[in-house]
Amino acid sequence: MIESAQVIQNSGTNNKRSLPTGWRWVKLGEVCIFLDSKRIPVSEFERTKRIRGKSQEDLFPYYGANGQTGWIDEYIFDEPLILLAEDGGNFGSKERPISYRVTGKCWVNNHAHVLHPLTDVIDFDYCYYMLCMHPDVGDIVSGSTRAKLNQNIASGIPIPLPPLPEQKRIVAILNEQLSEVEKARLTAETQLESANALNSAYLREIFNSPESQTWEKKMLKDVIVEARPGFACGTRDTKGVVQLRMNNVTTDGSFDWSSYIRIPAESETIKKYKLQSGDVLFNNTNSTELVGKTVLFESYPEKVVYSNHFTRLRTNNRYLLPQFLSLWIQLLWQQGFFAGICNRWIGQSAVKSDKLLSLKIPLPSIEKQNKLSSELYIKKSSVVILRNEVTEQLKIVNSLPNNILNKAFNGEL
Repeated sequence: MIESAQVIQNSGTNNKRSLPTGWRWVKLGEVCIFLDSKRIPVSEFERTKRIRGKSQEDLFPYYGANGQTGWIDEYIFDEPLILLAEDGGNFGSKERPISYRVTGKCWVNNHAHVLHPLTDVIDFDYCYYMLCMHPDVGDIVSGSTRAKLNQNIASGIPIPLPPLPEQKRIVAILNEQLSEVEKARLTAETQLESANALNSAYLREIFNSPESQTWEKKMLKDVIVEARPGFACGTRDTKGVVQLRMNNVTTDGSFDWSSYIRIPAESETIKKYKLQSGDVLFNNTNSTELVGKTVLFESYPEKVVYSNHFTRLRTNNRYLLPQFLSLWIQLLWQQGFFAGICNRWIGQSAVKSDKLLSLKIPLPSIEKQNKLSSELYIKKSSVVILRNEVTEQLKIVNSLPNNILNKAFNGEL
């Protein structure tokens, strides 16, 4: 659609691709007024003080780089505007936009450029669509830690500009096509939610059934042989042993092996904290909504240890199978049980071992536990396949806007 850094840095037409007849290249600063000087950042603490005790009718949206971040009791702007991320935006993404539209009374902080399109030259929606996914400014933003699209670079972004009637024709087509894409996206997301809900439904079938009410209950501490917290390690070693952290366990009770770390570990440490098949990892420390995530470890081609954010549970197989324990804890987490019993600090919550081990678990016979666990794991496997299929569909759908916009601004609509 738009060329990258060289186009922005050089205004010569030789650096830009050819356009359909009647189109021309302009810079963003030539077709939009930047209202950045009117922006005023206000800290969350200050905004909280300002809105305390006020009704919703007296509040106005407070916008940042990627959308609304809160509310405030006054407004700066009251007109249709395009907000273009200045820092912290989705720069380089092919699925997430770097700009969005706002209307009405609002406040904008200094993380988004405020653009007023000159509508006698450029159609408002044409300008928005042009900026929404592209140009891909991932290669030209500055900043080593937090990407920043400063006003000088932003104002020089090249815009392929057709005559105004052609802009409006393109916008009409885009509105129709992107509306269909949105319907497809919502359908895929609904299917994904339904797939995710199946696991909870299967768990409830077991643990909330009339039969389950007849099962004997025992304290967890009486049917396990070990509850061992892991260990913290601040040193990394690319040739060391794999250590799992809280982000390596997903909310559906499986492992994410894409981002583990490696740490140096002496043989005694490995021996003490090495995972073996049948270990249940309970996420004892996390944010309130995530604390209590649990997974059953079965195998991995390397030695694996775990951080202090986990407690390793090993069961007494005379009374409790590890796969049954894992499923039961997963249901408790899904029902929000651990969020209700955890100890909370700023940004972190924890479930202490004494609370966990004092829980009473329903215990059918070992044979029944094995039968129910096997049936449920087969069902969960089918859910994983379904969820992966829908996720791939969603990726395709999310890529469609970018493809449609590319065609639009190449004059192919």
